[in-house]
Amino acid sequence: MTKKILLAAAGLLVSVNPLLPSVSATGNGWAPAPAAAAWSYNGYTVQQIASSSRIIGPLAIGGAVLTAEAPAACLGDACNALTVSVYRNGVRTQATGIPSSALSADRYAKNGNRLIYAKPTADGVFAVYELSLDTGIETTLFSGVSIPGGSNVDVMADHAGTYFLTADIRFSNADTAFTQRALYVWDPAARAARPAVGPANEEDRRFELLDVRNGVALVTMGFPDGSRQLWLEDSNNIDYDGGRATAVPKTWVDAHGTIQYGRFLPDGGIEFFENFSHETWHPGDAAPTAGGQQVTWYHPASEAVKLDGAYLAWTNAADELYLSDGTTVRDVGVAPGNTFALEGGTLYFHGASYDIAHQSTSDMPFPVTDVHDISLAGVDQAHNVYLSSGSVSLKVGYGTSPAVSDPQHVYWRGADGHVYVAALSANPAYSAQALHTADDPTVYLVTADGIRHAIPNEQVYFSWFPDWSSVKVVSADTLASHPLGRPATFAVGALLKLSGDTRVYALAKDGTLRHIMNAETGYGLFGETWYSRIITVSPETFTAYPLGAPLMSAADGANAF
Repeated sequence: MTKKILLAAAGLLVSVNPLLPSVSATGNGWAPAPAAAAWSYNGYTVQQIASSSRIIGPLAIGGAVLTAEAPAACLGDACNALTVSVYRNGVRTQATGIPSSALSADRYAKNGNRLIYAKPTADGVFAVYELSLDTGIETTLFSGVSIPGGSNVDVMADHAGTYFLTADIRFSNADTAFTQRALYVWDPAARAARPAVGPANEEDRRFELLDVRNGVALVTMGFPDGSRQLWLEDSNNIDYDGGRATAVPKTWVDAHGTIQYGRFLPDGGIEFFENFSHETWHPGDAAPTAGGQQVTWYHPASEAVKLDGAYLAWTNAADELYLSDGTTVRDVGVAPGNTFALEGGTLYFHGASYDIAHQSTSDMPFPVTDVHDISLAGVDQAHNVYLSSGSVSLKVGYGTSPAVSDPQHVYWRGADGHVYVAALSANPAYSAQALHTADDPTVYLVTADGIRHAIPNEQVYFSWFPDWSSVKVVSADTLASHPLGRPATFAVGALLKLSGDTRVYALAKDGTLRHIMNAETGYGLFGETWYSRIITVSPETFTAYPLGAPLMSAADGANAF
C-alpha cells in the first residue's frame, strides 16, 4: 500500500507541473541558451542571453519569442541574412539566413500563422522555406525559383497555397542605373515564378506586398517620381500584359505622401492608412471611405498597428487607441508610449483589458505588451518589466519590449541593450487556481490540466499560494466542469522539515525530497528569503515522499525544480 501511495504522489507532481520540457522540441535541436550572466531571486532567476549590438528583438511571434542577429561583417544582401533564435519553454533553437521581412507578427498572421521566407541557393535562384515555431524544423516548400539578378526576395502566401514573391532587380543603361522591385506568382505546375506584370513595366515599378487572400495580392505600386498607389494583383486571371492588375480607385499619393499599412477584409475590401489617415474600401466603391482617425508618425507601422483575426488596433500621435473590425472604428482609450497588445479578442492597454465582444473594461496590474495563454508580459512608464502567470505577478527587471513564450519565461531588452530572460520558479502555482463554491468550504486546487484536487490542509495550500486572496468563489457547475483527481500534494519547490530536525528538504518535480546540504545551496535555488518558506510537517506526511539525491550546490538542483 505504501508503494502505491508514493507512486500516486509522484504521479500528481509530474502531471501538474507545467514546466517539464517538451519532448518534441528537445528532439529537434532545442537546447538551453548560453548565458553571459545569471542572478537568482526569490521565486525567479534572470539570465543575460544576448549582448551583441546587432541583436534585433525580442519579438513575440506565434507564441514564441524570437531574436535575430546580422552577420558581424557583411556586404549587400548578406546583411539581410539573419541568424534567428527561437525561444520556448526555456530552451532555444536557431535557423540561419532568414530575411528581416519575415520577422513580423503581422506578416506571420497574414501568412496564416506561418513563418515563410526565401533564401538564395545559387546566383539568381532561390528556395522558399517554412520554419515551424513549435518544432524548430525548417522545411523546404519549393526550390528552383529563378529570378535572374534578383535579391531581397520577399514571400507571402494565402490559405489556398498561392505564393506571391517580390524581388529587387538592378538595371542599368547608358544614362542611369536603378532598382526595380518586381512582383511574381509561383506557378507550381511549371515550377516557375511568373511575372505579375508585363515587360513594359519592368523599368519603372516597385511593388511592396501588403496582404494576400484568395489568390489576390494587395500591393503598393511605386513609380519613378516617388508617387504610389494601391493595386490588386489577381493570380486567378492570368494576363502577363498587366490586365489582371487593378488599381484601387482614389488611392494615388504623390511623392511626398505615403501608404503605411494595408490588409484585406473578409469581403475582399481593404483597410489601410493613406498619409496617416485610416481608410476602407469595398468592391464596387468609387472611392475609399475616410474614417478620420490617424495612425501615429512617431512609431513605424510595424509597431503602431496590430492585427488579431478580424480586429485591427493602432495608436495615433497622441497615444489614443483605436480598434477596427473593418466596418466600425471604436475609440478605446489611451496607450501611453504606444504600449498595448491585441490577443484572443482582448485589447490590453494602460493597465486595463478591453473585452471586445462584450465591450467591457477590467483593471490589469500593469500595461500589457504581450499575451500567451495564461501569461502576460508588460512594462510600466518607469520601464519596470512584469510577468503575470496564473496567480502570480512579479516585477522581474528593467527595460523595454517584454515578450512571453510560456507560463514561466519572459524576455526583454535591458536598458544596457542586452537581452534578458526571467524564469519563474518551478512551483506549479504559477499556472494553478484555487476554487470553491459558496456553500462548500472545501478548497480545490485546479491544475494546468484542468483537474481539481481537494486541498487537505493549510500547509499544502500555502505551498501553492501566498495568501487566501487567491481563492475564487465559483458556481457548482463551474467546479464540476473540472474532473476530480487525487488530493493535492505539496507544490514543487516546497521546503519541508521534521519537528526537532534541522535538515531541510526541497520537493523536486520527480516527487522526491532533496536534502539541502547548506545555506548557500538554499539561497542559490530559492532566493535570500528561502529559510522563511520552510514548513514543519508530521512524520506521516514526510514519509509519503521518497528521498532523492542530496543537493550539495545550486547546480545540483538546476533541473530539479
